[in-house]
Amino acid sequence: MDTEVSSPARPRALSRLLFLVAAMVFAMVVVGGITRLTESGLSITEWKPLSGAIPPLSQADWAHAFNLYQATPEYREINGPTGMTIAQFKHIYWWEFVHRLLGRLIGLVFAGGLVWLASKRGIPRGYWWKVIALLALGGAQGLLGWYMVMSGLSQRTDVSHFRLSAHLLLALGIMSALIWVALDLRRFAATGEDRPSRLTTPALVTIAILFVQLMLGAWVAGLNAGQVASDWPLMQGRLFPDGVDWSHGAFWALTNDPYLIHFLHRWWAWVVVAAMVLFARKVRKVPGARRASIAIHAAFGTQVLLGIATVLSGGRDLARRSPPGGRSAARRRNNMGRQRVGSDAMSVISVYAVFANSEEAERIGRAVIEERLAACINILSPVRSIYRWQGAVKTADEVAAIFKTANHRVDALITRIAALHSYDVPCIVTWPVDKLLAPYADWVEASVG
Repeated sequence: MDTEVSSPARPRALSRLLFLVAAMVFAMVVVGGITRLTESGLSITEWKPLSGAIPPLSQADWAHAFNLYQATPEYREINGPTGMTIAQFKHIYWWEFVHRLLGRLIGLVFAGGLVWLASKRGIPRGYWWKVIALLALGGAQGLLGWYMVMSGLSQRTDVSHFRLSAHLLLALGIMSALIWVALDLRRFAATGEDRPSRLTTPALVTIAILFVQLMLGAWVAGLNAGQVASDWPLMQGRLFPDGVDWSHGAFWALTNDPYLIHFLHRWWAWVVVAAMVLFARKVRKVPGARRASIAIHAAFGTQVLLGIATVLSGGRDLARRSPPGGRSAARRRNNMGRQRVGSDAMSVISVYAVFANSEEAERIGRAVIEERLAACINILSPVRSIYRWQGAVKTADEVAAIFKTANHRVDALITRIAALHSYDVPCIVTWPVDKLLAPYADWVEASVG
């Protein structure tokens, strides 16, 4: 009987199951990325592990789900003021639903496969604790996902970037562990000898360096920090970006400021490249591992190119919603962050912007003033905008506002307003100031630092 348990066919079957689950986890990570990009993660406001597998089936069900979403800060402050319809809500709902459904399917396939293999005595000795631990980590990932969603249901318009990074890193860790154990089992099946792989010191160092980069990448996504600059290798035409908020201390800036985190993510990537090159060279010295070394080089090279392309495409996304008042601002938003006002200009700049409503104008105004990007904002009376959008002439009621800032902060202010704005192509225009009282100029300079 022991010979049957240890026969190559049994490790091979478990190996195939783990590879299948790893592929499903990869698919779930991809869908999770799409969920983040489409801002769908907060569309389902309840956690129902069993009954949640059934989507809304009637108009009443959809109305109920939409009503729950309308109670979230994301809807009240962002999607509601821009006039989200139930059809638009369904679009983001389905992405989040598919993401959660994949998680349930992974659990069913993994647990069901283990039960079947156990009934056939197909799990080799020494692997029970590994597969049970992997299954438990999958359950923990579901709990962590809901814990992440909870952070965006009460006081925030998005989820905590700390919880988002934990959710992503755990998923990648589970996928890596699945592949690791599957490869051990495949070698066991081929040789008849169970010799599990061990982590070496170079591998641990490389993993630690890569962990930091992945965490920073998740923070960039969670803070929408990728939108603060769309040029490369410089940021807003500078090596170090203008706009970092140091007022809360260096540690807060390192973990919360979008400009600094974007900067760190860009340049820590080269530390990762150096570590991966050294690691790939060590791997190449292992007999029969030349292809693995080539794969490592190809992987990080592709990732670097994708990262640069993502940054450069940041200002050219098509608008998801019609943006009244934002007519020709796309090119303006791309270029303004790169152009510094000449040294002969006045020290104070007015920035004119148009918003969907007064609530949005006040929310963004408070944010940029708290971040010391502007000294004040004057929210004007509603304006009537007539504009051409997608080949048609449209009309809308909007709210205009004027920000006052210093010359050296105007680039960061424009970028920040664009990042917080509900329009993908907002109207943001600078007005140079020719004359003003000297005390007022001093106050503006002192207010923005």
